[in-house]
Amino acid sequence: MSAITREAERREAVAEALVVGLVALGLLAGWVLKQYAERRTLVFSGERIIVSYPYGWTFSDQGEMVRFRDMRSGGIPAELAVRTAPMAGVTSITQTLAFEGDALILSRAAEMSAYRVLESDSRFQVQGQPALRIAYAFVHDDPDAFQQHLPVVMLGEDVLTYHREHLIVFSLQAPEADYSAAQRRFYALVESARMR
Repeated sequence: MSAITREAERREAVAEALVVGLVALGLLAGWVLKQYAERRTLVFSGERIIVSYPYGWTFSDQGEMVRFRDMRSGGIPAELAVRTAPMAGVTSITQTLAFEGDALILSRAAEMSAYRVLESDSRFQVQGQPALRIAYAFVHDDPDAFQQHLPVVMLGEDVLTYHREHLIVFSLQAPEADYSAAQRRFYALVESARMR
């Protein structure tokens, strides 16, 4: 093998290594940018509660409840909601959460098509406080003569907790396909919550 052939092979190997390195660097930069964009938040400061919600989501403040929606997603948007209700004189937080959780389940079952509770966890905690987590599924079928679409399986989660004489209910609802990404944002919102 001549010196010219060896030099050409060496240059070719270096060029291939540079291409692989640049591709890996581009993929890493893309992943970092994606993580930054997904973790970017805005702060909602309501009368009773302060939460960080995903950047680019819209919110509507309805007094006792605030809703955050991902309107950029197309189709049925993922929705996060926080509801606070005054509840003074609670003697047993776990019993109160169980009672309020049962009432919420009954209310959702009356409102939602094919509503099913998937899991209920009373060992859950929010910022060190006792909480009740209820996971559920339902079918979203909004009959609209101007839109033709199939019913969509939705997954949801409610987290109920008690803090400073207020019941706080955090809720998530998202199409099954978008649920895992929405769930990460939901838990970030729950952990960011601060009562006034």
